[in-house]
Amino acid sequence: MAKSLRFLAVISVPVFLAACSGTQLGQAEKVEPQGTLYQVSLYKGYLEQARIEFSEADYTDSDRFADRAIFAGAGNNVEPEGLNTRDIPSSARADLRNARSRLSALKGQGAINHLPALMARTQVAFDCWMQEQEENFQPADIAACRGQFFGGLTSAEEFMDRLRRPAAVVAAVAPAPAAAPTPTAVTAPAAVKPATHTVYFATN
Repeated sequence: MAKSLRFLAVISVPVFLAACSGTQLGQAEKVEPQGTLYQVSLYKGYLEQARIEFSEADYTDSDRFADRAIFAGAGNNVEPEGLNTRDIPSSARADLRNARSRLSALKGQGAINHLPALMARTQVAFDCWMQEQEENFQPADIAACRGQFFGGLTSAEEFMDRLRRPAAVVAAVAPAPAAAPTPTAVTAPAAVKPATHTVYFATN
């Protein structure tokens, strides 16, 4: 009997933990987000990811995204996930490392101040890619998150590149204004020859 009770106790621990997982989504949904547009946008993006994972019964990742939503919603900046925080396949690590480096470079250039909503969506897409890549069994989901990330990243990089370009360079590459048409010579009208008349009158 004692052995049976110990067995039941061992079984009950993971069951209890499973029952407790997924609770953070409800907490995140109660948050009234505050802070900058970037922080509020992060909150909304992470909350949506938490809902998606919850609907797929992935309560662990749902809680993970919900925690990030709660932190951002309190007016805090959230960094993109580090590569060592997840068990990423070696074949995908270089791609993700380069992607994260480019995202961090944009943040360092002040892109958050110029493109807050876009930068938030891009970061959430990166973390989504990280999560799907760790699972590594839904190629379509991996491609979707990765595509959303690079779409946002490329747009932000192009914007910041234009912003940093010196005015002289911008003027040099700008199309020259169309030349005004050359006025055509106007031919003066020919002189009009006076009319002549012959008048007859009687003499004496």
